[in-house]
Amino acid sequence: LASDFIEQVTSLTLSKRKNRKNKYIAKTARECSAFVVRKTWLNLFICNRSFYNDALIMLFEDPDAYCQQGTIIKNGNTCTVFELNYQGMHLLIKRYNIKNWRHRLSRLLRKTRAMTSWKNGHLLKFYGIKTPRPIAIIEKCFGPLRGKAYLITEYLSAESCENYFNNEHSDQEKQAMAYKVMQLLKGLEDLLIAHGDLKASNILIFGDQPYLIDLDAMKQYNNQYLYATAHNKDISRFNKNWKHNQQVTKLFEEVKNCPP
Repeated sequence: LASDFIEQVTSLTLSKRKNRKNKYIAKTARECSAFVVRKTWLNLFICNRSFYNDALIMLFEDPDAYCQQGTIIKNGNTCTVFELNYQGMHLLIKRYNIKNWRHRLSRLLRKTRAMTSWKNGHLLKFYGIKTPRPIAIIEKCFGPLRGKAYLITEYLSAESCENYFNNEHSDQEKQAMAYKVMQLLKGLEDLLIAHGDLKASNILIFGDQPYLIDLDAMKQYNNQYLYATAHNKDISRFNKNWKHNQQVTKLFEEVKNCPP
């Protein structure tokens, strides 16, 4: 009887948390006390209300012009990342590009990668998992047809996980950080969240905490079996980061089963 009661309470708690999560994520795409939404036939702008000001409205109207004032920190075919100091705000702008007409056709009716990252950023925030604060999203569109999109987050002057463990930090600091990184990954596993591209460069060390970035391939699963395949790919990709550094591999193995 006691075990049945505990199981019922656990199930009810998980159900209520799932409902709260779904309501919160739905709020991130509509006008409410936490978010400002400005939608026209050609543009969609969603902004965290605590950051909403005239400066961001100007950026919304012509994001490319402001991106050009920043520093390019990644320049890929499908994604360009800019660092921008703007009106007292230190921003990271991730522009999702359209490569060609075939790419445009493939993206027209699909949710943009910027929107996926925006919602996933708030999903991590809901669960208390550290990631740079999502500030705003801009989508260029033609009615329901989607095109180029922009994700704006806070910029963290941080060290990548890869650099952290390859640089001159004490053994004690590395052990403590390895434990925190493993706790981050364990937290994702408990929530059935797969990152989708778990390179060491997608974990930043800011202050004394790991932060997860590049969330456009991240997904939360409802099915343990389907999640297992994605999780195994994540772990395989994470371990690949250290294949030339057995000392770091051993360090992560040592802390993996440490109690919280």
